[in-house]
Amino acid sequence: MRRVTDAVNYLKVIGGSEFKTFMVSILKELDRSKAFKSFLTFFEGFQLYQKANLTRKSFNTIKSLFRRAGILDPTLSREEIEKNEDIYGASTMFTVVETNEKKMHAVTWFMLRC
Repeated sequence: MRRVTDAVNYLKVIGGSEFKTFMVSILKELDRSKAFKSFLTFFEGFQLYQKANLTRKSFNTIKSLFRRAGILDPTLSREEIEKNEDIYGASTMFTVVETNEKKMHAVTWFMLRC
């Protein structure tokens, strides 16, 4: 535990007055390097949005709750959600299904509802 406290104190020193921004940058880099997962992938984010039957309004509410609580938001941006709704349609038109093909994790959109 002492090592963790020392590391955090050191990060505060090198982060300076921009400590919070600095820490977010560290978390993003850890996520990018796959050392620590702190954000949803595009597929995970879109799957969450669809399987939870979120609307744009309820999605914005979740994002604002993260922001107000000072919690790093792991979800996609609203623009990414809207762009993919424009491409794939609303959840009333398709179903999101998780698959594992050839040991590769993916999300597949299918079953058009007419």
